Amino acid sequence: MSIVLRITDAGRAALVNAARDGTNAVRIASVGVTPTAIVAAANTAALPGEVKRIATISGAGVAADVIHLIVRDESADTYTVRSLALYLTDGTLFASYGQAAPIIEKSAGALLLLAIDATLLDVAASQITFGNTSFLNPPATTSTAGVIELATDAEAAALTDAVRALTPKNMAAIFTAANVLSRLLAVDGAGSGLDADLLDGRQGSEFALLAGASFTAPVGIRHSGLAAGLRVSDGTNGYGYMQFGEASDANVSLNWYMGSSADNAFSLYQGQFGSGLLRLRVTQTTVAFNGSLMWTTANDGAGSGLDADLLDGRQGSEFALLAGASFTAPVGIRHAGLAAGLRVSDGTNGYGFMQFGEASDANVSLNWYMGSSADNAFSIYQGQFGSGLLRLRIT
Repeated sequence: MSIVLRITDAGRAALVNAARDGTNAVRIASVGVTPTAIVAAANTAALPGEVKRIATISGAGVAADVIHLIVRDESADTYTVRSLALYLTDGTLFASYGQAAPIIEKSAGALLLLAIDATLLDVAASQITFGNTSFLNPPATTSTAGVIELATDAEAAALTDAVRALTPKNMAAIFTAANVLSRLLAVDGAGSGLDADLLDGRQGSEFALLAGASFTAPVGIRHSGLAAGLRVSDGTNGYGYMQFGEASDANVSLNWYMGSSADNAFSLYQGQFGSGLLRLRVTQTTVAFNGSLMWTTANDGAGSGLDADLLDGRQGSEFALLAGASFTAPVGIRHAGLAAGLRVSDGTNGYGFMQFGEASDANVSLNWYMGSSADNAFSIYQGQFGSGLLRLRIT
């Protein structure tokens, strides 16, 4: 029978060496049996209702986490086994297992020979040894010689059984011509290495290779949706071009090329792409034809470098420059709100003035000035501001 053993806390502690930096191998010395059904737990320290402890046992690890164990009792004792426990040589309860239904029942005149395949939780089978292996008859594994069952034809055909052996008769039933073909068809296709002479009845030379091909008839691309119907790329983002004309044309200047370059520009060349005559170049912000920038509403305005002859139909000389200007007609300021309609300042707080009269007047004393000075006073001067005749001063 196959069971899963629960390793106890005491058993797990026995696996740790004295320095607590490695593990010990432990030896199973006896198996205790009881008719009581238990629920194996890590804290199990004793087997409830234990009727006998049997020392005639044999065992071995048959897989990384499986031990094969045979318990033998030739006495005249009578008992039922629902639960069992494995004890170490020092009496430590190493692991236990229990179930509601009887595992085996022994009568007075019978020999008890109980074979168990136990799976260990979180413990390697190689850490467990047994004193006697003279009557061990384990199941065969990839690393242990032992008893193995022969597969039926149905079990062999399923190809899923990992514990039964195939016979020549099984092999003949599995590998018929029809079966071989069906299995071959299940693993053919891309990456299989199957090299056929034809593909859907056509020679391989009739197909275009991904490495490159020259089609001998027009190619149509019918594609719905927003994804690209044709993608041209050299394998990097933003670069790829198309050629219009024969690649072998002796006069390459007759060919046209269009595509994108590494600087994210889209270009149309007459002649070789990148070195021919650049006819059209489109970037994220500009369009150029034959090297001359084309102006659009997207790239004109302040900072564009576009020098227009007129602005709203007027010459530039008709406008006042921020650097200074002399208006030839009265200037009106219509302004609502409490903010200043006209602000006169030299760029510092509290200082600025206005002049009434021509700046080039030879007799500057005829001009009048009014404004504020650095001492926060408002003044009216006849003559130069600050040095003429002070007519009014308000502080």
